Amino acid sequence: MGGIIRIKYLALLVLTIMLFTIPSQPVNASTYQPYIDYITALSPEAWWRLGADGDDSSGNGHNQDNIVGAPTFVTSIIPHGSHDNCVLIDDAEGYNYPDSTAINTYSNPNGDYWAISLWFDATSVATNNGNIIYEQGGSANSIAVYTYESGGSYYIYCSAVESANYDFVSSQINTNTLYHLGCIWNISGGAIMMYINGTLVDTDSSLAVGTDLKRHTGDTAIAEPDGNPDNHLGSGMTNSFQGKIADIVLWGVDKDNAVSGQNFSDIYDLGTRQLTYPSFSNYWDDNASLSNSGTGHFNVTVANTNGTVLLEINGQNITAKNLTAN
Repeated sequence: MGGIIRIKYLALLVLTIMLFTIPSQPVNASTYQPYIDYITALSPEAWWRLGADGDDSSGNGHNQDNIVGAPTFVTSIIPHGSHDNCVLIDDAEGYNYPDSTAINTYSNPNGDYWAISLWFDATSVATNNGNIIYEQGGSANSIAVYTYESGGSYYIYCSAVESANYDFVSSQINTNTLYHLGCIWNISGGAIMMYINGTLVDTDSSLAVGTDLKRHTGDTAIAEPDGNPDNHLGSGMTNSFQGKIADIVLWGVDKDNAVSGQNFSDIYDLGTRQLTYPSFSNYWDDNASLSNSGTGHFNVTVANTNGTVLLEINGQNITAKNLTAN
């Protein structure tokens, strides 16, 4: 493809150096602004990035009030996410959060909607009642996300519990594999839906909990359970998830219908898309003088575009001209 850019020659000289020193190769950056901007625009109630601590970056103040054990931080499992790091849970450890009227201690009957987006990679799935990634509530009323072993196979569950009524969705998973999980508890709409890597994999459309989940105390927790909520079989869960977790994003009871399956698909795409530097070649200009302004010409090759190429030059997006399909 050909591109034409009008720039000052001082900038032109700097650009020329960049053109011939940047190789055509995948970008391996963990922090990706379009991903961050997309989630921000969805106005979550809480956003626990889990890159350096357990605090909330949504601006709504859902910060940790208790650290259990000693969670550690490692290189992020998201190729292009919101932070360079993610949390590694390899013991009885995690974060507890105080009750919130926007999440779990609302006034009845407002428990009609939640949604969650998160990334996980399980190093192991122990044989027990469940290994908590996220939970709110206690044994009576709760919602939870957890891994579970059954018959030698591993599963991820999203559940809703009210008294002795249990609703859930699930999907089989493998250990040492990156997954994006999206779950919507549309209680008033009569359905719980699970999305794995942006694809709908399970729906519970006959809810035993009814059209409103009762308020629940017992705090909120990541990894290490606080209120020991029941699993899908009615057994209390007391174990932490084992593995890596990144970017838990929560939409609470005041965010009805805030997200959809398409949003989960977009988040997965933004987090995993292949970013590639273009290759540049054949630079020339139409002004022999190194003063004032001129027109610089160069060829840029970008694979698999949708017909529009934007080049960022000195902080400005420039549309490439004279496009030739590859």
